[in-house]
Amino acid sequence: MKTRGLIGVVVVLAAAALILCAVPSAVRAQQARPIELTFGSPYAAEMPVSQPNKDWMEKMEKDTGGRVHFKTFWGGTVIDAAEGHTELAQGAADVGEISVIFARSGYYIAKGTFLFNYGAPNQQVVRRAAEQVRAKFPQIEAEYKGLKPMAWSANAATHLITRKPVRKLSDLKGMRIRPLGDFSKVFAALGAEVVQMPGADLYVALQKGIIDGAMMPGVAYDSFHLDEVAKYITMLNVYQSYTAQRAMNQASLNKLPPDIKKIFEGSIDWWGADADRILNKISDDGLQIAKKGGVEFINLSKEDMQKFNDAVKVEALKSAQDLDAKGLPGTQIFNETRRLIEAASK
Repeated sequence: MKTRGLIGVVVVLAAAALILCAVPSAVRAQQARPIELTFGSPYAAEMPVSQPNKDWMEKMEKDTGGRVHFKTFWGGTVIDAAEGHTELAQGAADVGEISVIFARSGYYIAKGTFLFNYGAPNQQVVRRAAEQVRAKFPQIEAEYKGLKPMAWSANAATHLITRKPVRKLSDLKGMRIRPLGDFSKVFAALGAEVVQMPGADLYVALQKGIIDGAMMPGVAYDSFHLDEVAKYITMLNVYQSYTAQRAMNQASLNKLPPDIKKIFEGSIDWWGADADRILNKISDDGLQIAKKGGVEFINLSKEDMQKFNDAVKVEALKSAQDLDAKGLPGTQIFNETRRLIEAASK
């Protein structure tokens, strides 16, 4: 009996040891399994504008030592262009590309500061000014309810692409122009007839003379082949406001382990700068296509550029006052933006 009892105790202890050994193994296996996050974009994966997103996801997987993995949904399958910000905040994806300027409501500062950067010498000046303004006015980031902005960026310099030359501002009178955002008010004040339409319709509209010109960055010559139907480009060098074009669902970010969350938050400036770099490169490539396609590049006189910027200033101040009326620091943001840009332009 004693022998059988001893054998029983040994068996029980051995079984317990096996269980104790197995538990850490299971925990280690669970810890080794990467965290899967979903990424959504309204654009196709092969489009150049999607490259910054691929770069960032690759960087995050590398910087976390493979502890994070992304499942991607391109082409508007979970995030579309018009309502992507709302869809992302509601959890349609963990991370995504958004365009808050299309928002039907909210994002008043993002939309209301569209004209504030007139006369800036280059995009780096605009970017640095935007960073300092955001730091001073937390109301800017507070608009992104349910979201954590992950990359602040803006399109490359925008110009006026036309069927007939615009060599001076007076040439705009009577021309049918498709502008961007609040620039519709500026072109109307300069005597142009404003026409709104999607970018995808510009080629046919220019070809048939439905419109005479459109505000677009240089990439339009690549993406839309506008060098075939618009042989002139007036270099306006318009720099738009910086918005969070990439964001993360706040709840998804909060669920991450603290060290991974820190890595994600530490990548915000990197992702925005990478997006700027790529958007500027593809815009420059488009301008090279335009030159090879025989497009004439036109620079307005110093006097006409001043008149253009003065017209922008009038509308920008109105936008600032509209923000003031909503209880937002519109005029303060305008004044600080102008102070930084003008100081850097000297």
